[in-house]
Amino acid sequence: MKDEDVNFINIYLDEFEKDIFLKLKKNEQKHSVRVAMLAILISKEKKEYKNISLDRIIRAGLLHDIGKSLKKINVVQKVFMVLANKMFGKRLREMDRFEFVDSYYNHAELSYSMLEHHIKDNKLLYLIRNHHSSIKGDIELDLLRYCDNRN
Repeated sequence: MKDEDVNFINIYLDEFEKDIFLKLKKNEQKHSVRVAMLAILISKEKKEYKNISLDRIIRAGLLHDIGKSLKKINVVQKVFMVLANKMFGKRLREMDRFEFVDSYYNHAELSYSMLEHHIKDNKLLYLIRNHHSSIKGDIELDLLRYCDNRN
């Protein structure tokens, strides 16, 4: 990561959160920074986002995938999961006995579990836990999901 990425992380994450964040693979760290930065750009450009908590959405962008640090998958496995998920949908969940399948589908819940006793902002925890859910109509969750899918 670049120095400006490290500075960005230092502004928004506390020591506990940074410690967990830095256990992610470098490409996952960069992905999370891009998600958070895209959320900033969109929230400043579009008036429908003027009332969201920018700090919360940035932190959600940075922390949403930290569960991947517990069960890492390699690039080949990730490509397989993305393509197979498009072809077979959620039926792949039945193969969660394979660690990389479990990580792909359950990292949001793992992320939530890693943070639930540390973060007091229930909405932030909700965003992290549900960023791959099918819940619609929550403007912050929709923004996080949009930014995640674009990166």
